[in-house]
Amino acid sequence: MKKILLTLFGLMLMFSGNVFGQVATFDFDNDYATLFPKLPGVSSSSATDGDFTATTTSTAVNGYTVTVSVADEGKTANRIWSGAPRLRMYSGTFTVTGKGMTKIEFTGHNTNFNLSTQTGTLNEKEWTGNADEIVFAVAKNTQINQIVIYAESSTPSTKTATTIEFSGDYETRATCGKDESVSLPTATVKAGDAAVTGAIVTWESNKTDIATVSGNKLMITNGTQGEVTIKATYAGNDTYEASTKTYKLTVYKGALLLSSLVEDVYSTNEKWDNGGEYVSYWFVDLEKG
Repeated sequence: MKKILLTLFGLMLMFSGNVFGQVATFDFDNDYATLFPKLPGVSSSSATDGDFTATTTSTAVNGYTVTVSVADEGKTANRIWSGAPRLRMYSGTFTVTGKGMTKIEFTGHNTNFNLSTQTGTLNEKEWTGNADEIVFAVAKNTQINQIVIYAESSTPSTKTATTIEFSGDYETRATCGKDESVSLPTATVKAGDAAVTGAIVTWESNKTDIATVSGNKLMITNGTQGEVTIKATYAGNDTYEASTKTYKLTVYKGALLLSSLVEDVYSTNEKWDNGGEYVSYWFVDLEKG
């Protein structure tokens, strides 16, 4: 009888107690441009576009945010690097904020991971506790691919997870003339292997000075070049969870003269590939004019 009562008591706790579930994922390797839209680019051995020059709070994901502080004076800048793991911190703090957090899973470099906190318990790359804000101190070189946040919820989600798939012969590199455009991919929202009927996807560009969305096309600003992140978003509804997907488009400036092409390639502008700008060469048929 005692065993039966204990089992019943356990079932009552299961159904009346709180549920802990995954609530937000911050993928710094793939979504850095969306999470930190004010950064002009990424950092490398020859560029500093991904350096955090001010304490920066990310775009919210399901109501949760991360904040990257500036590095301590005299230390290497905290930054988004040109290769994975992209989020690289060397000092300062990494703060995660959101309601009822109970667990955070870190994915990052096995050796270069040096965080500590006075809130909850951090065991290697897993934090556990119960907090609305956790401040992690960065002792030295720490490299993070992503974090997954779990939180307490009194009502578990009954929505079906979705993903977005791209198809069609869409371009990831383009050289455009005056008033030319680039077609967007065909985006299909799926729940498992099945397409979600009536799902609508919206598009946005993270650099509207280079490319703007117009219908199913990207309008390229005349004379511009650079790398643009294009994001597709499905807002979800009462049945299906929201989802997003991004891809990168590199816009090259066209050169009609070979001499112009060579000049661009050997430019001292360090922002672009090979020490020069993104540039390609148009071959012109002189007989046809």
